[in-house]
Amino acid sequence: MIIGTLKWRSKFGANDISHSNINLQIVCAGGMFPHCKDKDGKPLFIVKVKSSVKGAYKSDEVHKVLVYWFDRLEKQQKGDKISVFFEMTGAGLSNMDMEFVQYLIMLFRDYYPYFLNYIIIFEMSWILNAAWKVIKGWMPAKSVNMVKFVGRSDLKDFVPVTEQLAEWGGPVNYHFVFEPEFLPAAGPVNLNGQFDDSKKKVHFAEGTTSSETSSVDSTETVKKPVPGQYLQLTPAEEIVFRREDGETTGMLVMNNTAGCNVAYKIKTTSPDKYRVRPSAGIICTAGSLNVTVHIQSGYSASQLVRDKFLVMACTVESDSLTNLQLTEVWKKTNENTIQQHRLRCSVAPSDAKDDEFAGNALGLNNATAKLLQDIAPQLNKILDEQENLRRQLKDMRILLFVLIILSIAVPFYFFNNDSGDHLSCRV
Repeated sequence: MIIGTLKWRSKFGANDISHSNINLQIVCAGGMFPHCKDKDGKPLFIVKVKSSVKGAYKSDEVHKVLVYWFDRLEKQQKGDKISVFFEMTGAGLSNMDMEFVQYLIMLFRDYYPYFLNYIIIFEMSWILNAAWKVIKGWMPAKSVNMVKFVGRSDLKDFVPVTEQLAEWGGPVNYHFVFEPEFLPAAGPVNLNGQFDDSKKKVHFAEGTTSSETSSVDSTETVKKPVPGQYLQLTPAEEIVFRREDGETTGMLVMNNTAGCNVAYKIKTTSPDKYRVRPSAGIICTAGSLNVTVHIQSGYSASQLVRDKFLVMACTVESDSLTNLQLTEVWKKTNENTIQQHRLRCSVAPSDAKDDEFAGNALGLNNATAKLLQDIAPQLNKILDEQENLRRQLKDMRILLFVLIILSIAVPFYFFNNDSGDHLSCRV
């Protein structure tokens, strides 16, 4: 088993997986994450089944995120066990990704054999009983006993009340925000104008409709950096854009490492191409923020790779400043105390060949493309029903034809029999 695990880790690249090379959109969506502990003090790895839709992300990217979490938890626990908590509240057949569940079982069975404490299935609908029978067949016999089906009344038998989330009926109010693990080998974030990716002057504009512009000249003398790093950015060097559900987005995670409140704003060289949410604001002490960069429709992949983003950060005393007050803060802050970080743009390899990267060949906007995708299942259902009706109509036509033949043949048959009887009587 050890040799097989080592071969798998080498082939899969498990040792090289980190937050810098996984799909952060999957992570930040909050469909699976660790939080709280079970009755034995083991961490819960929570899987929110209702928030997942089969096919929303590529399977290999989901698998990579799953292995990332397993390895991260194993390091944090120093090899100790975890419990997997499937939150099934409101989930239906459309949310059941059987391929994901099969892969999860395979990981525990073949590569993490001593890592599982319990599989806790919370509020599973009766309609999913058939799916459970299939899943049960994939599991080793000893693992089946680790599966516990619970509701709100008996959840306390496996998860202490003090460790239960509010949506389970407990006191813990928690909203998942991804916090990357600290990787010293990844190197420090480039700050205060230390940009070596370009020798020409680059002009940045706000990542919104604002008309304010500023410029950063990479050839000018590098200012003395402010001691300490205000923000840790993930990814640290470039925003990777991926196309999911007809929309192209990139994800940036910013963690406050300054020990105080930090104001930030994000600018881009091509404000007409991008919609940044949120593009400015304040990150509280030790807080974290997920920033999503949306690409407007009609732009090809080749038009994105030359663009850059600039993240500016400075410390502030209050975390409740209005937009007007923030504008004044940026005007009055000494530029030597503002930390800056430049990010390149890149395209995920699987999407690099798309001609219309943020739309489709017909030039539909994201909202229209998403609407079409949402109604596609209903349209397919209607087409299937139409095909069934067509087959039924064809069968009815055949039946009607047979009935017509019989209605002609039967009287003719009896008429011939009657004629033969009369002839026999005359003879």
